[in-house]
Amino acid sequence: MRNSIFKPEPSETVLTDACLSMMVARPGSLAFNEAHLPPATSEPSELVKASPYLIEMLRLGMDSREVERRAQGAQRLKEAYCSIPFHARKAEKYPDYWNERYASCINW
Repeated sequence: MRNSIFKPEPSETVLTDACLSMMVARPGSLAFNEAHLPPATSEPSELVKASPYLIEMLRLGMDSREVERRAQGAQRLKEAYCSIPFHARKAEKYPDYWNERYASCINW
């Protein structure tokens, strides 16, 4: 058996600079998903204030816009999956279940 390197066929898909920056940046960095961050505010939203997990992210220095984006993403997860009994039971036991699930990147 000889060594061979897999080389995929060239794609016709054109990647924009924004897409490339999202792929190479790590979550939480300034370049990560910059185009989709909500506008900056001086005061955190009610979604952020209600979550000890997100407040801790702010305290540790994460960009407030990224924290707000995560809060909104967790809210979308909650609305989509709260009717499933498995998720409903977990959310009852753990107050930050939806925020931690969103942060786990399972849904990305």
